[in-house]
Amino acid sequence: MNLLTLVLVLWRLRQFLGNISVQQVVAFLAFSRRLQSRIAWQQITRIDELDTPPKTLPNTVIIFLANAIDASPTQVTGLWNALREVVWLPGFNPSAVAVPLVDDFAPFARLAQSFSLGIEELYPPTRVCTRNGCPEFLNNNRRQPLHDARRYCAGLYTLGRGAFPVIVVSLRCRSCRATYCLNYYREEGEDGLEERVYFGGVPAVVHAEKHMLFERQLCELFRAQTVHAHASATANARTYDQALRQTSTRSVGSYDAPPLRGEWVSDLFDLFALLLHHSEQQTSLRLPEIARSQAERLFRAMQERNTFIARNGQPHWRHACDLCLKVVQRGDVQKMIQCAVTDGIAIGRPCCAVHNCPLPLTTNRARFCAAHAGHEPLCAVEGCQVPKKEGKLTCSILEHQALEDKYKAPGKSFSMLTHRRRQAYERGGEGEDAEGKVLRARFGRNRTHNEQLVVRPCGVIVGRGTFYGAEALGSVIDFIMSIFPTRPSMPDVLFFDNNCNLRRHLENRAKEVRQHFEHTTLVVDAFHWDTKHKLSGDQYCSMYCNPAVYPDLYDETRPNKWLFNSSACEQANAWLRKFAAQTHEMTAVRFEFFLDEVIKAHNEHIILELARGNHFPHHIPASTLA
Repeated sequence: MNLLTLVLVLWRLRQFLGNISVQQVVAFLAFSRRLQSRIAWQQITRIDELDTPPKTLPNTVIIFLANAIDASPTQVTGLWNALREVVWLPGFNPSAVAVPLVDDFAPFARLAQSFSLGIEELYPPTRVCTRNGCPEFLNNNRRQPLHDARRYCAGLYTLGRGAFPVIVVSLRCRSCRATYCLNYYREEGEDGLEERVYFGGVPAVVHAEKHMLFERQLCELFRAQTVHAHASATANARTYDQALRQTSTRSVGSYDAPPLRGEWVSDLFDLFALLLHHSEQQTSLRLPEIARSQAERLFRAMQERNTFIARNGQPHWRHACDLCLKVVQRGDVQKMIQCAVTDGIAIGRPCCAVHNCPLPLTTNRARFCAAHAGHEPLCAVEGCQVPKKEGKLTCSILEHQALEDKYKAPGKSFSMLTHRRRQAYERGGEGEDAEGKVLRARFGRNRTHNEQLVVRPCGVIVGRGTFYGAEALGSVIDFIMSIFPTRPSMPDVLFFDNNCNLRRHLENRAKEVRQHFEHTTLVVDAFHWDTKHKLSGDQYCSMYCNPAVYPDLYDETRPNKWLFNSSACEQANAWLRKFAAQTHEMTAVRFEFFLDEVIKAHNEHIILELARGNHFPHHIPASTLA
């Protein structure tokens, strides 16, 4: 249909369509094209007529379109009479998704290069300087317009369109000389060095590197893949390049967006997590402009976020719902019972070889932290203070050398050496000296012992801590008190597989520690009670830690059922354990940051599922827990 024919048709229908806006016409064209399969099924009976639009619409479609574009059914009928030739796509496939009426991406990309245009041109979100320290604002109370546009090519990685080249524009304030980029502006920091100050909120396009931009939906996908599929950064990069990248379309300067690499996706995960965090806290992310790598640029901000989580806990620390906070009727008394479960999981990272030292390593290949670097020249045998021989890990004592020789002896092949290296993470060698005393040595790097979790029975993880030497009872008590720092915040019931010994240990702790736990029932979870504690014959454990001793833990609405899911921590551990390979060689800062972020995202998913299941997830008021 040409334009003159369309004008004549519209003129004949002016009585019905005179007050229809252009926006309503565009919406009608888009919606009716998407309904082509439905219209054809209901209105066309002959296969040879499928390429011709029917003269009338089904009543259901008329009513839908009338509501969709805010028009009357008569007007919808008039629009169909006028525009059905424009709407109808001959040769359409009813088994495929609808083809939009206008798809400008491919033709625009084809022509853009000839006219020095980008497929997309991305500008800073402001046209004036927003810095309160700008001289123009301080002296004249006026926002200085931004000028001096500088354009360069970059690759935009998207979820629906693949990767393609775009033009990115930066602007400059002539008053304070701040440079405004897509996500941030640059200014001088307190230390005199230039900083990137990010705008508030989470941007629609994340400017990860100078020539690499990522659509927010793609960042969300990478985050979800990491959390729920345990996909590594390399796996995410390869999946994108194989399944979503599509054919690159060249634009200005013939720039081609490069294939993704694992380290880029890893840095993107960290940057996106920081942007989410600062958006939630309504603060501005600040990063150094000068850095040797993106990982180095993010390091300080990641440390600050780690400190924030350690001080304030997970965002859902105050969580409660119908599955972890129960209101029960016991006779004439109504009780409110809140529960938590704690347990450890053997997932760790390299750490200082000095027992229980929490200080980070100077590099991930070091054996000792900076404070204990003096141990490096000493013999690897525990307790030996003699310097080691050149090229050796032990001193000149023959028994110590024999221990090292025994450690290295089986490593005749690459596979055996690899096996021994893995063993060295967990333990060194063992032997005896001339007096029969057992000698122990650590020839490889040390690793943290375990991660300890506190989980609500619904699955929400409210706390995590790193244990360096062992899952010692004193460490567990200190950890619980750090997660629940006030007596009102302590759970009414705490499940732990070693609660009988924990209870004994508490009896010998200071009064304030005992008082902290005095209103918390310490119970062994049902699984470990049945498989271990019941068989031990421990009378103390049977008297105080057997869940069957506490009638409040029975679910009176369901026979032979417990009130709480005491296996919640085991289930959370099974999920977290799958990150062991990814975290194996992480630095201390990245390890803490990564685990905190995946736990946060995991909790968000659990909360969503609880809401869908009508379990009323909510936060207990902070004043109640103080």
